[in-house]
Amino acid sequence: MARAAYPPVSAWEFKSIATEKLVRDRLSASTIYFVVQRPMLWFDNVEPDHNPMNFDIVDGSGKCIHCVLNVYEALGLRDDEIIDVEVSFHRPETNSQRPFRHVAAIRVYRDGEFLAWWSPAKLLFEASTRGLALKGAGDLDAFIDYDVHYIGQAFDQKVWKRLKAHAKLQDVLTEEDVRGEFHRRPALEVSLITLEIIGIQEQGFDAQSPILLPSPYEPIIHQFDVDPPSDDFAAFYRPWLVAGDPPATNELEAMLIHMFDPKYNEVKFSNYPNIKNGTRSVGYTYADVAITDFPFRLKDAEGNEPLTDAD
Repeated sequence: MARAAYPPVSAWEFKSIATEKLVRDRLSASTIYFVVQRPMLWFDNVEPDHNPMNFDIVDGSGKCIHCVLNVYEALGLRDDEIIDVEVSFHRPETNSQRPFRHVAAIRVYRDGEFLAWWSPAKLLFEASTRGLALKGAGDLDAFIDYDVHYIGQAFDQKVWKRLKAHAKLQDVLTEEDVRGEFHRRPALEVSLITLEIIGIQEQGFDAQSPILLPSPYEPIIHQFDVDPPSDDFAAFYRPWLVAGDPPATNELEAMLIHMFDPKYNEVKFSNYPNIKNGTRSVGYTYADVAITDFPFRLKDAEGNEPLTDAD
């Protein structure tokens, strides 16, 4: 089992927030990441001095979600506490007349202490997966489609260190066309979605029972004495992997690359599931993944949705 560890973060946002300890703590368990792209989202018609705060989420396509957010309720604050709400923009020449237009992010402080920040993608993610009390009018699924360019792992180093000088990310930023409106910067659209492996469930089968395996899987047969039980018999019923073990990350990376065939991955794992240092290398016949807290539709180069199709 895996889950999205953090909301989608654009390359433009990642440069500034990767230094925040709170963000790094939430990313620290992530071992798989997608480099994805969709038209840039922004907040529009923002009145930061009002609570509840009203604003729209748009991407320039004509789609719009009208939102109402009670900041005090969202952050568990008392009504008598004084907070400062700060807005930031993708470009400095944005008009500062209220209501604010083309807002990139909203930050909240209390007595100079940073409490929270929201981009449109982060706000929608937390409303879908973390119970954030966001009231919205419009199609809440309007902005969840992402094109997958690259899939990688950062098992041996933290995600923010792996991506700091990531050659493939730079290739995507250099070569991909802008999808949306209002800007000409791919870094505002190319984003990172990270996965954390949170558990492994095992199931054993008797060799005499029919097992329906998809091609090209071949069953791995384990033989041992049961009367009296041998040491191998006892070992068979103990977990062989836990979520933090490298073969689990290797397997998930290869599985996803094989499913999506991303443009910028040079190694395609065409012989999957027969890979080095995956779950078959430790004795498992078959592996699959269930991803939770994942309110995204990820698409391959042909517009297919491999994760949805696999369900």
